Amino acid sequence: MVFGIPTLGDNDANGPDLRTVKRGQFVHRVTETGDIESSENVEIRCEVKARGTQGTQIIEVVAEGTMVKAGDVLVRLDATAFETELTGQEMAVNKAKASMTQAESAYKTAQIAKREYFEGTYSQELSGLEGDKVVAQENERRAKQYLEYSQRLAAKGYVTALQLEADRFAVRKAEIELQAAEDKIGVLSGPTREKKEIELNADIKTTKAKLDAEQNSLDLEIQKFEDIQQQIEKCVVYAPSDGQVVHANQRSRRGGNDVVIEPGVLIRQNQVMIRLPDPSKMQVKAKINEARVDLVKPNMTATISVGAFPDMELRGKVEKVSRYAEPGSWFSSNVKTYATFIKIDGSHEKLRPGLTAEVEIEVTRLEDALMLPITCIAEHGGKHYCMVRRDSEWEPQPREVKLGPSNETMVVIKSGVDEGETVAANPQRHRQHATWPKLRDDDDEQETSPGKPAPQAPASGPNPSSGGNPIAKMFGAMDTNKDGKVTQEEVGAERWQFASRADSNKDGAVTRSEMAAAMAAMGGGGGPPGGGQGAMP
Repeated sequence: MVFGIPTLGDNDANGPDLRTVKRGQFVHRVTETGDIESSENVEIRCEVKARGTQGTQIIEVVAEGTMVKAGDVLVRLDATAFETELTGQEMAVNKAKASMTQAESAYKTAQIAKREYFEGTYSQELSGLEGDKVVAQENERRAKQYLEYSQRLAAKGYVTALQLEADRFAVRKAEIELQAAEDKIGVLSGPTREKKEIELNADIKTTKAKLDAEQNSLDLEIQKFEDIQQQIEKCVVYAPSDGQVVHANQRSRRGGNDVVIEPGVLIRQNQVMIRLPDPSKMQVKAKINEARVDLVKPNMTATISVGAFPDMELRGKVEKVSRYAEPGSWFSSNVKTYATFIKIDGSHEKLRPGLTAEVEIEVTRLEDALMLPITCIAEHGGKHYCMVRRDSEWEPQPREVKLGPSNETMVVIKSGVDEGETVAANPQRHRQHATWPKLRDDDDEQETSPGKPAPQAPASGPNPSSGGNPIAKMFGAMDTNKDGKVTQEEVGAERWQFASRADSNKDGAVTRSEMAAAMAAMGGGGGPPGGGQGAMP
C-alpha cells in the first residue's frame, strides 16, 4: 500500500499483481476544508475614539447567534472616561463664553469710541477753535481801526509817539492770535483728525481680532463638548438591521484567538465587533495550497459537505481565487495558501457562519481517457516508466510513458502504452529484475541490468531531492519549508489523507525515514508520479 492506495496481490504466488490499461472517465477534484460565511455582511464597527489608550472596554455584548431586530442594543462600551471628560469640558465651554463676552464688549466699545470722537469730541473741539478764530478776527479789526485813529491824532499832535507805537503792537498781537487760531483749526482738522482716526480704527481691528479668536476658541470648546457627547452615545451600539449576531473574533498568526469579542476586551477604533450576515448569500472560504492553486479557476463546480449536517450535500461554484497568499502562520511561515471563495447555490436555513465545510472542486474531467493506477508508475532518471508484461511468461520490461493529469488514485497516460496492455501494479517490487536505461548523475554513469539493483540514494543525506532516489525526490518536493518534515499545511487536506498513513508515531508530521519505511513495507513502492497535473509531489 502506498499512502492508502492498495496494490492487491503483490504476494500472489502465481506471479506479480497486474493491471490492465483501460479507457474511461477521469475526474480530478481538489479537496480542501474551509469555513462557511456570508458573502454580504453588515459590519458593526467601534466608532468610539481611543483617548490615549489601546481601546475601549466592552461592558456588555449580545450573545453570538442571537437573532436581533433593527434598533436592538448589540454592545455597550465603557463610557466612564468620557463622562468625566464631559464635566471638565463643560467648565471649559463656560470659561470660553466669558472670554467671548469680554471680547465682544471691547469690540463694541471701540466702535462707539470712533463714533463718539467724530460725532462729538472732534466737532466740539473744532467749534471751539473756530470761535477763537472769530474772536481773534474781531480783535484784529478793532486793533487796526484804533491804530488808524491814533495815526490821525498823532498827525495833529494829540498822541505821542510812544502811544502810537503801542497801538501798532496791539495790531501785531491781534494778527498773531488770529494766525494761531487758524493754525489750530488746520492741525485739528488735518493731522490730529487723521491720527485719531487711525488709532480708533486700530482699536476696532484689534478688538475684532480678539473677538474672532475668542469665538473660534468657544466654537472649538463647544465642538469638543459635542464630540464627547457623541462618543458617549456611540458607547451604546444598536443593530442597523435584522439579522443573526456573529462575533468578529480574530485569529492570530500563531493559530490562537487574538481577539475574542466578550466583556472586558479592549476594542480599537474602527475595529469590527459584530457582523450581521445575509443568510441568503452564503459561501465557503477555503485556503488552497500553492501547489494546487493554479488548478482552481473561477466558475468551476464544487460539491460541499457540511460537518454539522452529514446528510446535507450542497452544490456551488468557485467565485474568486485570491491573487495573493494569505498571511502565514507562526508555525509554517513558508507554506503559502490562497483564499478561494465558493458560492453556495440556493438558500439554506440551517447554514450559519463559522461552520466547517469540505469542498471538492472539480478541476479536470476527461470522458475518454487512457488511465492506470498511480502505483503502476515508477520514476527513473527523472522520467516515468511502466513495467509492461511482454509475453505470457512474466518478464519485466520498463517502458517510458508520458503522463497527463492525475488524482489521488489514477493517472492519465498520454503515450507509451496502449489500451488492453497489462503492467505491474508495483513496478518497484520488480525493479531489480529489469534492464533499465542508463542513468547519469553527478558522480558516474552506469547501466542497470537484471539481477543488479538500480542505484538508489540513501534514506538520509544532505540532498533530499536527488533525482536518483524517487523517495528522496518525492519527499523533497513535499517538504516545501525544508524542515525535514511533511505536514498537512504543506500538502493540503487532499494529499494528507494518504500521506498521513506513513505517520507511524502519530505526531502530525511525516519524516523521510517514516516515508521510506512505509514504502519498504509494501515492497519499495514507486510513489505517486510527479509529472501529472494535480499529482502528489
